[in-house]
Amino acid sequence: MDKEKLIPKNHLEGKFDPPAEKKPDPFFESSDLFLCAYLKAKGIVFEGAKRGEGKRVTFIFLRQPDLEGLVKSYFNDGLVPVQSFKSALRNLRDVIFGEARS
Repeated sequence: MDKEKLIPKNHLEGKFDPPAEKKPDPFFESSDLFLCAYLKAKGIVFEGAKRGEGKRVTFIFLRQPDLEGLVKSYFNDGLVPVQSFKSALRNLRDVIFGEARS
């Protein structure tokens, strides 16, 4: 057998290009209304929503450096101003019902 046919040319020359690293998704998605209201109240940029199976709506946020920490904070009873949370919750509910009508 011809050795050059078994080994790619770039390997013979010592030029190995590793696969490009997979870029992280620039968006965070969740259908948890209260988590999303918390994130919105904390200032994470809300990008929109999409309809899933049945009546489920998925909220989309721009992934920011502090997002993962805020998600952990939410599940550990993180604090948020009540009026900010209330406003974010109302806004997301409006999105749900707006989505339901379309």
